Amino acid sequence: MNRLNFYLALFLISLDQIFKYFFVVNDIYVVNSKYILGQVYFSKLLYFILVFVFVFFIIRLAQNTTSRLNLVLYLLICSGVISNFLDRLLRGFVVDYINLTGFVTVNLADVYIFVGVLLLVIFDIKGLYFNKE
Repeated sequence: MNRLNFYLALFLISLDQIFKYFFVVNDIYVVNSKYILGQVYFSKLLYFILVFVFVFFIIRLAQNTTSRLNLVLYLLICSGVISNFLDRLLRGFVVDYINLTGFVTVNLADVYIFVGVLLLVIFDIKGLYFNKE
């Protein structure tokens, strides 16, 4: 990945962290101490290992793609994973602040991950392979 990609990822992570800081300071957030869509508990060590493996895998995919669109989607996913990882590392939980009609509360990092994965899946199902410039 080049510098521009690094700065884009850094911007996305920073944006999410700034929103989290704002909501924590104003005490309008939900503590998410569970993993995987707020539903599963497991070892912190296992979580950290899974995050490192996943981020490494996504970075390898990003390095091997020739598609700018795929690269942006990989950056979205990776930025979301890293931002939530930073929360768990620094706070012990993830700060959620976007309430989706009482169904679930998420954060911007979750939106990055969801949008990135959703678009990758849609493009794959539709046969839209963006492996060329």
